[in-house]
Amino acid sequence: MTDYNPPEVLISITKIKYQKAIIPILIVLGVFIIELTSPIQILRYISLLAFIYYLYLIIIYRINKSVGETEDKQVLSPIHGKVVKIENHDNEIIVIILKNFYQPADIRFSSDNERERIEDDKKTDEGVDKRDNLSLSNQDSSIKWTLNGKSIYYFPRALKRKSVLAGIITGKGICHFQLTQDYSILVKLGQKVEAGITAIGAIE
Repeated sequence: MTDYNPPEVLISITKIKYQKAIIPILIVLGVFIIELTSPIQILRYISLLAFIYYLYLIIIYRINKSVGETEDKQVLSPIHGKVVKIENHDNEIIVIILKNFYQPADIRFSSDNERERIEDDKKTDEGVDKRDNLSLSNQDSSIKWTLNGKSIYYFPRALKRKSVLAGIITGKGICHFQLTQDYSILVKLGQKVEAGITAIGAIE
């Protein structure tokens, strides 16, 4: 049975999240210690802002782990978001998905055996690729998608299976999803989609 949320990927995401969260945590603790000896009004506001920022980090690093088996012929959305455009061209169909900052951060493979179309060498110490865009395609390039955002973390060692957690995107992002005319589109304009759950299309 496929593990759609590999423990090693979840651990890496947790490390990334708490590397960001350590600053607001230290600020809140520091203000609390100072308040015990000499209360200063402005420090309370600083502590409140730090706490709000910490809550913001929890939101943007949130992951939806509730994924499961889907039909083999279906191609799934790689991110959470909303379908904002569907374009039908001679040789391909393009679906554009917009992700807002408050939606879950998980990036999931939309089909089996997807590989990077453009290699990127920006790696962290954890073997995680940090970049502002990610381009993947299946073996015959009938499925291609590109994700753009300010903070994308991709895990190249993740199992290349449909619905498996491949990375995260924090904050806003936009995904250009391309399918050949062999596929029928299963989403509508304005529809909300979920990573690794919602079928974008299916092979006819």
